[in-house]
Amino acid sequence: MLEIAPTPSPATNRILERARDFLEEKPAASDLWELLEEQLGRVRKEKEAVPRRARAQGEDFLRLSEPLLRPLAERFEEYEAALLQLADSLEGENRELVRLACRALADAAGQLHQAQIEYARCYAGYGPSRFPRLNALVRALKAHREARCSREDLNGLLADYLRAYKTALEQALSSEATDDPGLPVFVRGSRVVIEAVEAIGEALGRPDWDAVDRAVDQLGAGFTDIEDARERSWGKLLAEPTPMPAANLLIHWIGEALEGRCPAEDLARHLAAYESHIDIHWKQFETFLNQPIRSARVQEELPRTMEYVDDHDEALARIRTALPELDREALPEAVSALCDAVEKLWRSMGVYLEVARTQGKIVCVRCQRPNPPENRICEACGAVMARPADPEFLGASTFDLRESEGLEDDTQMVMYSNLQRLFDACGAVHAGTLDAAGFSQVLDWADGLLRLMETQLYRLEEQMPDPGEIPVPEREAWERQREFFDEIGDLFLQGLIEWKQGIESMHDYLREPLESHLKAGIEQVWQGATKIHQCKMIGKMAARQEAEKKAGAGSSAAEPEVRRAGAEDTAVLGSTSLPEGDA
Repeated sequence: MLEIAPTPSPATNRILERARDFLEEKPAASDLWELLEEQLGRVRKEKEAVPRRARAQGEDFLRLSEPLLRPLAERFEEYEAALLQLADSLEGENRELVRLACRALADAAGQLHQAQIEYARCYAGYGPSRFPRLNALVRALKAHREARCSREDLNGLLADYLRAYKTALEQALSSEATDDPGLPVFVRGSRVVIEAVEAIGEALGRPDWDAVDRAVDQLGAGFTDIEDARERSWGKLLAEPTPMPAANLLIHWIGEALEGRCPAEDLARHLAAYESHIDIHWKQFETFLNQPIRSARVQEELPRTMEYVDDHDEALARIRTALPELDREALPEAVSALCDAVEKLWRSMGVYLEVARTQGKIVCVRCQRPNPPENRICEACGAVMARPADPEFLGASTFDLRESEGLEDDTQMVMYSNLQRLFDACGAVHAGTLDAAGFSQVLDWADGLLRLMETQLYRLEEQMPDPGEIPVPEREAWERQREFFDEIGDLFLQGLIEWKQGIESMHDYLREPLESHLKAGIEQVWQGATKIHQCKMIGKMAARQEAEKKAGAGSSAAEPEVRRAGAEDTAVLGSTSLPEGDA
């Protein structure tokens, strides 16, 4: 029997189902060849259309999307090759080759889907609005104005919009969910969108491009209302019936499937997504279990937590078993068991939260470093920290806190306002609340900080005395200080290099808006800042030791003079290296 998990592609899933029928010699496999030919035609057509649509957006978009277009084209080739491989194996009636070809097709479908998502985000986001549908319409209007899009094609797009939003409006008006806080806003926004699309069609008939522009603005206002409505609706949906949003989302889709509004294959994907989500958090919890646990409360709670995890897994297994046939008796019972297990897990998580608050440390999910609760960024790896006051943190689906010894005061790497400004800008530009020009200004400012720190390093090196000018009796002591200074200088220079690499990664985001560039940049800047911070701490320590020696009695006149030179240089390097105020 062919055991392959559903792919993100419904058409691929149908082919795999028919291939399974072929292996089991069922008569339903007769249309497999037809499905293969249809899918090959669709893939080849789309493979040619994607670069053509990209070229139609102009040179700027081509430069922006080129890093995504190449891998997308490769994924198309791999998927097409997998379809042909399956066709060849079917023609040869080699059952083992058919099984291998099906697995290759499923893998290729998943990779193609991921590449399509990444490119689609870039394509949909290219335009004046954060709403992909509005950008698509603006592109079509521009193409029509430049005679690159026929009136017939444009009318077809407008008709699609009208049909979609009129249907959505009818469903909303007939909805029985009278307690949905987003419903009135959705109705209002849908009506605004319908009126705007109709106004665009009328203005094109004259044509009146000023009226078209006004209607486009009106369309944006309608999309804003719909976005707000969905946020309100989803906020309520994710809040019930359990404290875990991810579980609530799965329960919602199970209810939709039982009402006939969600196909079984879509529900299977929602279940797989939930299981993947839980698996990630479980791996984090396993990392926590491998750490020394000194808290008696945590040791007492762990057996209960493991019992609740087993209950949760059993409930998921019952859902998985009842899923293929949409068993109307077994599914509600399994959902009830899932709700009970989630409630218990949530209460158990409260114990870990309380211990963490008592100890005052929050552990970074990425590297397990305990951080002071006020830190927004992990002081070890630069990852964004979950915070107890953050509702998103309280809505997490696992436990990422552990008890830990406190850090010594002088070893903490705090979030300086300069770094916070830079990192906040990264988040803002990715969220769309800061435009590219504003982000570029912040990066230029960060480059200025880097040049300032480089200047300080070179100035300190210039101030170091020439060994030939130091009296022979004092030269050995000076050489020891020089070695010490060189080590600190090397560490400082490494920090500058990593800071610079991080800024360059952030600049890459302006050319290629991928979140990975921002994440890499934040991590590199943080690592560089940490090294610079270490120099500062060493410098402070050297200055403190020198001050203590000055205050002591019985020191010789010559050696303190040499030591003061090295200690003060190191202290200056540390204290001026990382600007702490906003420029």
